[in-house]
Amino acid sequence: VRAVTAGFLRGMGHRTIEAAGGEAALSRLSDMEPDIPDLVVMDVMMPRMGGEEAARRIRARYPGTPILFLTGYADNADLPDDALILRKPFTQAELSEYIARAIGS
Repeated sequence: VRAVTAGFLRGMGHRTIEAAGGEAALSRLSDMEPDIPDLVVMDVMMPRMGGEEAARRIRARYPGTPILFLTGYADNADLPDDALILRKPFTQAELSEYIARAIGS
């Protein structure tokens, strides 16, 4: 799913940075500093650190950065009430729509 989603994003002209899990995502974001990501797209279920914990840490570091969650299991997740959630499976058009909602364009 990560590779397909990254391909969709690149196809839409977005610069993407991929990570294999929550810990890896935090590390990759640290490598980007001082740049601030425009948007973080992450799965709720990830190895080593789930999306809820990764999002909490990302929001602490980058408070204004929107996060788009991808999941097939959102009913079981402890996500913030204002979380933007795109359920799998999704199309490139749906992903594009949710990205626009997330970044307010």
